[in-house]
Amino acid sequence: MNIENAIYRRKSIRKYKNSSISEEDFDFINKLIKEVPRLYPKIEMNIELIKDGKKIQDISKGIVGSYGKIEAPHYLVITSEEKSGYLENIGYTLEEIVLELADRGIGTCWIGGFIKKNLLKDVMTIKENQKPVIVISFGYPENEQELDVKESSSFKRKKLEEVIYEPFEDKWVKIFDKVRVAPSAVNLQPWVFTMEGDTKIEAFAKTGNLITKKLMHFSDLDVGIAIKHLELACKEENIKTIYTKTPHDLKGLKYILTIELENI
Repeated sequence: MNIENAIYRRKSIRKYKNSSISEEDFDFINKLIKEVPRLYPKIEMNIELIKDGKKIQDISKGIVGSYGKIEAPHYLVITSEEKSGYLENIGYTLEEIVLELADRGIGTCWIGGFIKKNLLKDVMTIKENQKPVIVISFGYPENEQELDVKESSSFKRKKLEEVIYEPFEDKWVKIFDKVRVAPSAVNLQPWVFTMEGDTKIEAFAKTGNLITKKLMHFSDLDVGIAIKHLELACKEENIKTIYTKTPHDLKGLKYILTIELENI
C-alpha cells in the first residue's frame, strides 16, 4: 500500500457501480481479513465478507448510518466481544482494510448504527459471545474520480492545533496531518493527542459536549481509526509505534492508550 496516496484518496463513497468487484480483489480482501493486525489481539472480533449486497440491503432499515441507506454490491459486517477497548480495536483494524481498498480503487463507507443481532440471523453466523457493531459498504465507485488523490486542504476537518494539544516540532506536521484527515462519525473528529517530547504520544477521546456524549459509542471507534492513521504515518517516516496503557483521564477527555515511539 502507498500510505500517503491511500490516506489522501480515501473518501466515504455512497454510490457504487452496479457490478461486482473482480475475483482478484475478492481474494485480496479475504487474505487481508485474515492477516490484518488488531490493536488488541485478545479481544475476539470477526470480519464477515458479504458478497451478495442484497442480503444487507434487505435489512438495511435496521442498520441505517449517518448517510442513510447506502446500496453497495458488497459489505463487511464486523462483530466483536463487548470488552474494554473493543471499539477502538475495530476502528484501528478496519481502517487498515479501508485504506488498502482505497489504494486499489475500491470505495468504502463506514455505516454506523445499533444493529440488532436477529436481523443478521439469515445472513451470517454470529458467535454467542459477540454482537454486531458496524457495517462497511464497498465496491467500485460510480464516479471513479472520487478516489483521486486529494489535497489536504480539501478535507473539511479541524485545524491541526485542535488535533494535537502540546507544542510539536515541524517534522510532526506531516504526520499529524494524516491523522487530521481521518474519517469519523458525522465528521466530529473526537480525538485528541498529546506529546511528551519525541518519545511518547497519548491518545484521548473527547467526552465534553452533548453531541460527543450522544455519539460516545462511535467516538472510541473513531479514535481507533485515528490511531491507525498515526501508526501508518509514523511507519512512512520509519518511526516504530508501541502501544501501552497508563490510564489517566483529563478534563473532558477519556484516556485511550499511550503510543511509545522508537527510531526517532
